[in-house]
Amino acid sequence: MSASLQINQTMSLYIPYVSSEITKEQVAYVFESNLFGEVSRVDFISKTDYKDHYYNAVYIHFKEWKNSIMVHHFQEKLLDYMNGETENMVRVVYDDPNYWNVFINKSSLTKHVKSLTKYVSGSGERKMCLDLSDFYATRKKEQQEQSVVVNKSEQITTNEMGAYILSILRNNSSCEKCK
Repeated sequence: MSASLQINQTMSLYIPYVSSEITKEQVAYVFESNLFGEVSRVDFISKTDYKDHYYNAVYIHFKEWKNSIMVHHFQEKLLDYMNGETENMVRVVYDDPNYWNVFINKSSLTKHVKSLTKYVSGSGERKMCLDLSDFYATRKKEQQEQSVVVNKSEQITTNEMGAYILSILRNNSSCEKCK
């Protein structure tokens, strides 16, 4: 292999939708068997869609990316898409004809990554964490005092949540766990 290939060894991937029937081991197997590199870990974030079907958002972290033309082009296409230089999403086939839309994990990007000339997510600082437990507790208490029966399908309005978040931001407070 040519030593001049630019492979970003720190890049991790994000897949926004993976069936809940797929395991972490299966995700790692897809990337390793297709010679992307050695996967160090796969993180699942459990979610539900608008029809209450469960699925996972997936983050894939590599111990080492393979030094190959295929990996170089794969990473290049991811960067081009993230920079808006192409409209073609990057896909990885996991069970033909089924595929996953794959993106760069933006939360792992830093200004120090030289291969990212245009697309930089942030400064590498911790993200703000808001503790909304007080909001929900206060709201529940108000409903109990008013003898209101809480319906499971009841939605919190954007204005209610927005006002609460705005008050937190004005007071410069955040979650105690994140400080």
